[in-house]
Amino acid sequence: MGRTTRSRGSNDYGLRPVKKIELSEKNIKLRIIVVIVALVVGAFFIGLGVRSCTAAQSGWQTIASNDASQSVASSFSLMYNVGQSGMDATAERRAIAAIYTDAAAKAYRMFDVYSDGGALEKINSGAGKVIEVLPELYSAFEKMISRGGRALYYAPYFEFYEQVYSSEFDYEAAMFDPAMSDDVAAVFEKLSSYVSDPDAVSLKLLGDNKVELYVSDEYAAFAKENDVSFFVGFSWFEESFCADYIAQKLREGGFTYGYIIGKDGSFINLDNSGNSYSYSLYGGQGSDAYIVCRAQFSRAVCGVYYRGFSLDGDFHFYTYENGKTVTPYIDELGRSRAAANFLFAYSYDGGCADAALSSYSEFTKDGIDKENLSSLSDAGVESVYLDGNKILASEDGITLYDIIKIGGKTLEVESF
Repeated sequence: MGRTTRSRGSNDYGLRPVKKIELSEKNIKLRIIVVIVALVVGAFFIGLGVRSCTAAQSGWQTIASNDASQSVASSFSLMYNVGQSGMDATAERRAIAAIYTDAAAKAYRMFDVYSDGGALEKINSGAGKVIEVLPELYSAFEKMISRGGRALYYAPYFEFYEQVYSSEFDYEAAMFDPAMSDDVAAVFEKLSSYVSDPDAVSLKLLGDNKVELYVSDEYAAFAKENDVSFFVGFSWFEESFCADYIAQKLREGGFTYGYIIGKDGSFINLDNSGNSYSYSLYGGQGSDAYIVCRAQFSRAVCGVYYRGFSLDGDFHFYTYENGKTVTPYIDELGRSRAAANFLFAYSYDGGCADAALSSYSEFTKDGIDKENLSSLSDAGVESVYLDGNKILASEDGITLYDIIKIGGKTLEVESF
């Protein structure tokens, strides 16, 4: 139907024609005064309404980033007990949001390979050049190189898997999955020879926060031929380093009555005042998940949560229609692995990255090695994992509750 326009002189909707009324100068002045008063009163009540809407209440609240673009904020949930410190709730919330916004943006520029103009883009595109980075990033490189084996160089694997994780249909995912595509498997086989070889690729730490990426001519040619853009990157570890950085900035600001949860499994409880916090541990298969138990903590703690199944809102998982799940835990050959249904590794003294670097190799094997996890416990990294119908925990004093029942029987908890 075309749009039609009524004539100005028509008597629309049965309304009576408007009459012209002559106003005296006195009436005009009076009306101006009335309008001004109305505007002032209206502005007052609008301001009052805006203040009411923006005023923060005390208690538990989700703190959102003021600007989530070019940021890792979308990967995290920051929950905070506003007003617990005695500070004005509105001022406290604004201060926390400002720190969170700034830290999440800086973390993106430091740790994400897709940050336009970020540190990792400069490093990956500038092989042979000396590049200065922020001290926090330099420290992260030191940790990855000293404790992560060759995981810093798994970035090309992860680049392929990013296409799998973002797929909508199985046929799309299979095009980039080395377990499903012979062509990709052949690329990974050759790629693994470069990834594992320090003479093919290495990041040199030169001191004074300066680094230099070395890539052999042969590897560079292979990368160009196979559309590989990244030689180094944090891959799944990125979220752990970002969480640690955000937590560090919140602590520096004096804000510790809250916790951070990442979509890829990082968890940080900032509160060391004795308040109790719980963390849900999920089990599952494919895309079906359920809470196995909850772990309770009454002190500051950092941890990472591995799993062999997907949850709603995942960034780095893909589940095929047959239930097979592609995880972000990549081994040295580029294979997606999951040694158990779930593994929660945590530390009271270190950060998320410390827990991740200590436990990652244990989850990228064919199965959990209980003795190795016990050794991690001696080094300050505790573990909880699901083994059949048993929940195994390395820490004797951990509180696990709301434990699931299977066949009417509550799962057993066993220490190791």
